Amino acid sequence: MALSLVYPEDDPRLEGELTRLRESLTGEVRLLAGGRAMGVLPSLGKLGVLPIESLDHLGATLGELRKPLKKAKR
Repeated sequence: MALSLVYPEDDPRLEGELTRLRESLTGEVRLLAGGRAMGVLPSLGKLGVLPIESLDHLGATLGELRKPLKKAKR
């Protein structure tokens, strides 16, 4: 799931809303966030949110997430 965090940058409810959203999603769902207001939340990593810095970065990140997991050697 990709989010654009833009306005308002100083929304005091944003972290709580992201926390509730993360808790409502299964662990299989990756949460990505980009946009102007993303930089004001230092806790994005703790919430399991992948920060997206640009559209090119979004494309690269989506490509990486599509790669199959390598199976451990036996």
